[in-house]
Amino acid sequence: EAGDRENMKEKQELMLRLRSIYQRAIGVPMQNLDDLWREYEHFEQSMSEALAQALIAEHLPRLQHSKQVFLERKQYSIDLKVTRLAVPPENTEMEKNLIIRWQKRCAYERTNPERLSASGLSQRVRQIYKDCVCVLTRHPEIWHEWASWEAGGHCGGGNEAANAVFTLAEKHMPDCALIVAAHAEQLESMGSVDRAIQCFEDFVQRSPCSLGYILLQRVVRRIKGVNAARKIFSRARRCLLSPEADKMKVVIDAAATAQQGGLAAEGEKDGETKESQKPLVVNAAIPKKLTTSAGAKVGIMTWHVFAAHAHMELRMNGFREVAARIFELGLSKHNSFMHCPPYISAYAKVLLETGDEDNFRSLLERAISACEDVDLSKELQQPLWDLLLEFESNVARAGGDPNVIRQLEARRQRALGIESSEILPKVLEDQLSRSDGENAGLISGGLGRLLGRYELIGIVGDDIGLDARAENNDTGGGSPDSSFSRRFHGETILPTPNVPAGMTTMLDRSKAARERMQAGVTVQQQQESVPEWLRNLIDVLPISRVKHARPPPHLIEMALASLKNNPLPEKPAVVAPPLSGVAKATEIGKLGEMNGSTKKRNRNEDGNSSDEDGAGSGGHGSLFRMRQRARQATAS
Repeated sequence: EAGDRENMKEKQELMLRLRSIYQRAIGVPMQNLDDLWREYEHFEQSMSEALAQALIAEHLPRLQHSKQVFLERKQYSIDLKVTRLAVPPENTEMEKNLIIRWQKRCAYERTNPERLSASGLSQRVRQIYKDCVCVLTRHPEIWHEWASWEAGGHCGGGNEAANAVFTLAEKHMPDCALIVAAHAEQLESMGSVDRAIQCFEDFVQRSPCSLGYILLQRVVRRIKGVNAARKIFSRARRCLLSPEADKMKVVIDAAATAQQGGLAAEGEKDGETKESQKPLVVNAAIPKKLTTSAGAKVGIMTWHVFAAHAHMELRMNGFREVAARIFELGLSKHNSFMHCPPYISAYAKVLLETGDEDNFRSLLERAISACEDVDLSKELQQPLWDLLLEFESNVARAGGDPNVIRQLEARRQRALGIESSEILPKVLEDQLSRSDGENAGLISGGLGRLLGRYELIGIVGDDIGLDARAENNDTGGGSPDSSFSRRFHGETILPTPNVPAGMTTMLDRSKAARERMQAGVTVQQQQESVPEWLRNLIDVLPISRVKHARPPPHLIEMALASLKNNPLPEKPAVVAPPLSGVAKATEIGKLGEMNGSTKKRNRNEDGNSSDEDGAGSGGHGSLFRMRQRARQATAS
């Protein structure tokens, strides 16, 4: 008996365990759920019919939900290329679509479609991001999305988990400055400012670049102050090499010394070098990155380093003169910055704030000349010309001297290759240039250039759309000014006829008459194009009530060809079934009623309901006489 009880207990435990496995498996979205459900039903029914009905009714919604989640997840898992190697980005359309599909897949899992617990959802989302980075390891947006979910997403692992993700991303992409910047911001938001600075320090040591030093300088300025930020700028100048198009003097040993010395060399004044430590100067072509004899990588200096430090001195520190000297230092140390329009524009705006008009004009003139020497594209030169024209028209002390502006417009037009007029042919323009000289380009279309100059300096025009521009005077002048502005920008307005009140009906009638005339011409043209053998058939066809015309000839020919090629089906013979006694009597009664009604209609075809037509006729007249007799009898 004891053994039987033990066997029954083990059997009961096995049944409960198997039921739990079935119930858990039903809630997992996967294939062949219907087969698993049938097995579960058979299992429950074999145990107890009454309990089986209750359990099946309880777990049937879970089955339906699992099937729905499986179909949705299958839709988001199409063409994810899970066997793809983690190659560097190629920036193709196919790769872009692959990234979008993986982002949708991760976003779907974050919605918790399976209604998992917090720990289960965390494991699920983390696993899908691991699968994603296995395919897109060299794409920083995936790593950043994963770390952002860990830091602030639902059921994420928190800040430490996000830092672990960023650290892993930096290991796989050691030269990605954006990931390092995001990691430093995460550390700084946690209050770990020293770790944030160290994150940037490690980055500029393993992969020095302009963006890395700029970001390091900004965080150091925010945390440690002005002097520490200036030392970072000095380090960047010593560690980064100057870019040149062809050949330049490369200071290899100085870069290696700066890399190894690190912060030890920050105390030295900028530009001072001991005589015994002067490096060997050689001529070499400069690739994107170099490696010194000590094995340290050497980055390339870009204009962003000087521009960022100058803006820091101007905006954060409030030293305008220092900012101008930083810009000028960049031009003196790196000749390639002179034909860089963004750098020149930033420097010129600083000079405008300091009120140095002479240096502003001289700077733009030198930059334009340098751009022409290196054959820079006209599209890149145009911001410099526009800035100089805006300065002479709106900022200079002369306040828009016409003689200066005319000369500047002529130079700008020749430099940018702007056509003097889009109306005149090229041959005529060449002849005018020989006859009128330098003023040929200022005569044709000169008012348009005047309007364009006023729009450039901001005294005319705004961002009104084309429709609103047609209704509003955006020039601030009279109606001729607004009309010319619309023509200059290629806008046209459909004329609206000013029709008096009494002329509307007459115009409508005239329009209808023209339409009828046009329709008659169209019908006449169709009749002329109809073949001779088809005209008799078209004449007998009815006219359509919608189009007020007969069918077109080509449709009639298609219908006739269809009738000719496809024989008509035979008409089935209708045989009336024999009628039973009741049906026969009913049919005879219907025929009698029809004959009676026919006779009645024949007797009263004039529509009169009276019975004056003769004896035996019925109608309202006999009823009227009967009522009259009844009233008379009652009255007597």
